Amino acid sequence: LGVPSKHDADGNITEYAIIKIDEVQTGGAVKNGTQLMVDQDKLCYGDLEGKGNFRIEIFNAYGSGTADNPPIDVSKLKFNKSLAIKFKISGLGTLTSPSTAFIMWSPSGVFDSTYEGCETAEVTGDGTYTVRVNGKYGVPDAASLVFLVEIPDVASKTSTIITPNDSGRVDGVSVTIESIWLDHTDE
Repeated sequence: LGVPSKHDADGNITEYAIIKIDEVQTGGAVKNGTQLMVDQDKLCYGDLEGKGNFRIEIFNAYGSGTADNPPIDVSKLKFNKSLAIKFKISGLGTLTSPSTAFIMWSPSGVFDSTYEGCETAEVTGDGTYTVRVNGKYGVPDAASLVFLVEIPDVASKTSTIITPNDSGRVDGVSVTIESIWLDHTDE
């Protein structure tokens, strides 16, 4: 940042005073958080287990599509306050009744929507939704990590076939992870 500091007799600037400003993060919460980059082409989604649930798999050490080829850098999955996923589904149509979406996050034991730190979304069909899990978690062990969005009982609520094809996706349905935020605040 520079400001004029000397002028000649005609008023022309002959010297600037210059300061350099560096961003320094002090202790405390990260106001804007960290956004993880997502390679959309590596996502797997659909009824991946044949149980009628619609799953958006981001990383699953026990799955077949994302364990060896994850769409995120798993080593960056560390947060002190919250983990939020904003996702968009199209081609599913309108569900006959809502289904509750939640983040399945194995380090915290979140395997259903009733977990205390779980913030869910009511999925009604095509649309954009946000789910969150709250808590403090270090970088998980990738050898046992399950990290995905689970939307139970979708198959019985839509006429769309949600069985994935060989690439781990549903024909005619698209899913986009719009953002994955670690410790993001809306302040």
